[in-house]
Amino acid sequence: MTGPHVPRKDTSLRRSREELAIAAYMIGVTLCNERNRLGLTQAELADEVGITQTDISHVENGSVPERIRSPKIDRLFTRLGLDQAGGHASFLKWWRDNSETL
Repeated sequence: MTGPHVPRKDTSLRRSREELAIAAYMIGVTLCNERNRLGLTQAELADEVGITQTDISHVENGSVPERIRSPKIDRLFTRLGLDQAGGHASFLKWWRDNSETL
């Protein structure tokens, strides 16, 4: 008789990383939706937050470049009226710092 099937470590890590990437992407979609709801272009939002339009595009697609420091991420959420979503901002900061090492 054998015990329960336990997934291989590399499979579990890959799946976990995929799920985290999806979470980052979904947060980016939320940011994009709010930006559009407010009638802002990526360039306008970038100017207000103090980052580049390319950085906004990366964040909206679930990638947070290292050059976007934590205060800028907080400013982005605040500008979009999402300052109550502190967990989402914290996750993006964590993702920025850890996505390459997972």
